[in-house]
Amino acid sequence: MDNRNQQPLSTQQPVNDNPPRPSSPPKIFLIIIVIVLLVLVSIVSYALGIKSSQQITQAQQQTTLSPTVPPLPSPITNDAANWGTYTNEELGFEISTPESLSVFVSGEYDTQTIISVKNADVFGIFVNKNTTPSDLINKMKSVWGEAADNKKTVSFAGISAFEIKTGNEERFSRILVFQHPQKDLVFMIQVAEAFFEEGLPDQILSTFKFTDQVSPTKASAEGRFCGGIAANLPENQCPEGYTCKLDSNYPDAGGKCVKNK
Repeated sequence: MDNRNQQPLSTQQPVNDNPPRPSSPPKIFLIIIVIVLLVLVSIVSYALGIKSSQQITQAQQQTTLSPTVPPLPSPITNDAANWGTYTNEELGFEISTPESLSVFVSGEYDTQTIISVKNADVFGIFVNKNTTPSDLINKMKSVWGEAADNKKTVSFAGISAFEIKTGNEERFSRILVFQHPQKDLVFMIQVAEAFFEEGLPDQILSTFKFTDQVSPTKASAEGRFCGGIAANLPENQCPEGYTCKLDSNYPDAGGKCVKNK
């Protein structure tokens, strides 16, 4: 048989009309992406939490370190067995206080001497030179406000004094302003009554007295203080043979006794 006229068998593979699809990424990559996202979320959450905590801590510190009123000591009580007397011969007065107040001279200047305690926020005696009670009160209006205009006259240590109630329970609530009867000195006593046992401020103030207060007839009249808010009191009047020469012509003005010529 002749095989030359026979057609060779075809070896071509059948054509696939559908193109091959790309293979899916391995599952390991998906797992890695999820882990990375979780780590990023955790880092951001942690950072936000730290910031919020710091803000809360700062707010708490500000509340703790910035109270409305500076901390003051516990109420000062009356320990009757431990009272001491402070005497200042140069300024001509003395006062007795509970030992815990520790009265001392805390400042001395050309125009003012400050007698205070270990905490000047509760009690202080300010002795002023070259002024009058009225002038001093006018200068303090910026501190005392309308209370300065509502001052009243009271009897204190045998003389007349101005008393001012500020109504400030956090600081000085009671002020006494008066002229020394024998010296050209104006006293200003300030007391923060809220920090004392009830009634104790009055008890302390009742011990105040002038150490060189003597009868005008026995005192050296030349140059002695006269007039002032208590000009009607004997100690503020000049004895016979002397005239009160006032420093100015306004009400309550003070002056000095000069011998008649």
